Amino acid sequence: MKKAIILTVLVLALAIGFAIAEKKENPAKSDDTKALVKGNTEFALNLYGKLKDEKKGNIFFSPYSISTALAMTYAGARNKTEEEMQSTLCFPKEGKTAWAQEKLHTAFSELLNQTKPGKDSGYQLSVANALWGQKGFPWLKEFLADSQKYYGAGLMEVDYMKDTENARQTINAWVEKQTN
Repeated sequence: MKKAIILTVLVLALAIGFAIAEKKENPAKSDDTKALVKGNTEFALNLYGKLKDEKKGNIFFSPYSISTALAMTYAGARNKTEEEMQSTLCFPKEGKTAWAQEKLHTAFSELLNQTKPGKDSGYQLSVANALWGQKGFPWLKEFLADSQKYYGAGLMEVDYMKDTENARQTINAWVEKQTN
């Protein structure tokens, strides 16, 4: 019975994702966003397949959140890391070639905008994206600019090395405030 409930929740979450991406009244939808949703769905089902065999009891996770968070880090990936992330996350390809970074992140940005509830949508959705980096670590300006441009994610610096507990509390407080 528990697996049926979990699968129902997952299917419902995927259906909501498809419904949002397929909204007829949204002229901004594109074939790229549809391809991204298809890849995200494949990733979600693959991840569920792994989790259901490793964890007993109920499983609750947000494939969209995981995919989006990893897409932000993918913006900084190159070469072998980029290839492995693209494959694992089921990011779209054209033929045998992965999409260019800008095309992928543009589609993610479009999807993020489509998931924002309208005035009369009947639902509330709080999405909070941020990069949480080690204080004092040098970050590439292009990477930070892409994170902000496509995901609305700024860099928040904490000291994981010397003040782990405070870093944890800071992150948790920020997430709580952003997501109510």
